[in-house]
Amino acid sequence: MTKSELESSITMIEKLLIFFGVLVALGVTGESIFGFKLWRRNNDLKRIQEEEIAQLGERAAQANQRAAELQALIQPRELSDDQQRLTARSLRPLAGRSLLIGSHWNDVESARLAAQLKATLNSAGIGVGIGNPLDWIGKYPEIPVGLFGGGVVTGVEIHTGIEVWGADKVTVADALRRIGKLAATTPAGESPFKFEVPGLVTVFVGVKPLPEVK
Repeated sequence: MTKSELESSITMIEKLLIFFGVLVALGVTGESIFGFKLWRRNNDLKRIQEEEIAQLGERAAQANQRAAELQALIQPRELSDDQQRLTARSLRPLAGRSLLIGSHWNDVESARLAAQLKATLNSAGIGVGIGNPLDWIGKYPEIPVGLFGGGVVTGVEIHTGIEVWGADKVTVADALRRIGKLAATTPAGESPFKFEVPGLVTVFVGVKPLPEVK
């Protein structure tokens, strides 16, 4: 190889070294820039994913709360065995009183609770023995014969919660609220049964109250 050819070859190699050196420098710089951008994007993606997870968790908690509220809404009222026993014990001083208890004719839930309350009050000695009026559980108002053949029931008030009348109404309602955790009130005036005698405890089990709107 002649001197001229060597010089030309060396010049070409030097240019290639410079070219590839520039490429390497660009590659390193590009790797640094895009590596930083990738790190930033990964962090942004992670933040968005964490926010989405938090939102999903919040929605799930809200859905669970709503489901619990709906379950409470449709759950029938009832007294546990302990609540029945403790309520009966609390009302034993009223033993010997007569009992008149009833509920709406078209509400199975209130009729079921009324039957439970009757058994509880009977255990306390209320409404037992001769001379007690017949109960109106699932019978209020009295359905006229032939109603389903075309008759109608008009002017019937819908009662809500448990209402108690009589001289001992405060004691009975307090026991139902305090021990049974039931919504019990003591309305003024006469009961819907229009029947009152001395020593009578009157209980009307109305429809289940709706929860308060928050």
